[in-house]
Amino acid sequence: MCTQFGLTRAKAQGDVAVVAAAVAGWREHFAEVGVSPRDIEQLEEQIDRPFLRKRREEFGPKRWVK
Repeated sequence: MCTQFGLTRAKAQGDVAVVAAAVAGWREHFAEVGVSPRDIEQLEEQIDRPFLRKRREEFGPKRWVK
């Protein structure tokens, strides 16, 4: 589907890896900016659901960013 967005496969994979890396640090970032531990715990149920976490890890920077 990358061509529908005017991207090459390599560019799309690199962009996804950048986003995946940013999202991987969500918990620490939220804590740093003052989100309460209770709210972080509730958000974790959505952001780090097993399916989403697995997909994010599959697109981690070690796999795609050279």
